[in-house]
Amino acid sequence: MGDLFFFLKMILMTFLFVVLSQIKIGDHTLEVRAQKFLATSAIIEPLQEVAHGGVLALREAWKMASGVVGSKIKSSFHSDNLPGKRHLNIQIERSKSFIDDQLKKVQASGKQVQKAAFDEIQQQKGHLEDDLLDELKSEGFKTEDEY
Repeated sequence: MGDLFFFLKMILMTFLFVVLSQIKIGDHTLEVRAQKFLATSAIIEPLQEVAHGGVLALREAWKMASGVVGSKIKSSFHSDNLPGKRHLNIQIERSKSFIDDQLKKVQASGKQVQKAAFDEIQQQKGHLEDDLLDELKSEGFKTEDEY
């Protein structure tokens, strides 16, 4: 029960502080006056320098700690296994007998293609000769058989 009363007191005090900081004296509220005082106070500049030094010290400590940890971790791994440097070195090679079988199949199919192409050319040649004879006959030329 004491925690609940503490919580309620703190809410009430916060509310009162916010309301009182909005009271306007002259041209500015108490809140604006407090901000200006903090910004122009003589103690703010040394505090800012201390905070800046603390940030620099933390940054350097972090770099040093991460560098030590990183180098220890890096040294525990083989350099070929680091990310970005991994190579599986997998080589797949066909057997000599498979390559020879494929070569024979290609040569056999090549002969079939050659024969089919030759037959096609002979057939087209025959059609061209027939078409030429028909054209010559239509123009009045006589063939050897007609003489």
